[in-house]
Amino acid sequence: MANVCQIIIRAAERHVQVVWAGSTWPLKPRDERRIMPVTIRDVAKAAKVSLRTATRVVNNEPHVRAATRKAVHDAAARLGWRPNAHARHLVRGRTDRLGVILPDSRNTIFSDIASVIEVQAQQRGYDCLFLHSEGVPEREAKFLNLAMDGTVD
Repeated sequence: MANVCQIIIRAAERHVQVVWAGSTWPLKPRDERRIMPVTIRDVAKAAKVSLRTATRVVNNEPHVRAATRKAVHDAAARLGWRPNAHARHLVRGRTDRLGVILPDSRNTIFSDIASVIEVQAQQRGYDCLFLHSEGVPEREAKFLNLAMDGTVD
């Protein structure tokens, strides 16, 4: 697993960057015990604007000066800020993620069906989470609980 994921942590300035499978997630130390991701508050502070102004910029709302918009975008890029998907899901009330339970991952008909579902979902702005139950009722029940818990729409 370590060969596949290849997690590399390196200290850089006042934050730590985690490089995993070719992607980078900048994290910054909040205290000695824990490393937290960069937040919109950090971006607002770096851009020297209010939290509300930074939020308006990242949500592409009107009534923000071009210079302020640029300052927020520059600060976000410099810090490596990414929107918090969980917070966005809570505010919007949906995940834009579909859960698809496949009963047998070895049967080619299900992989064909999954491919069609994924293409159609992506055209409509959804991501897919494919769950393989392998025909085990307990696994299917567990996967259905994911839908009821709000993990998928």
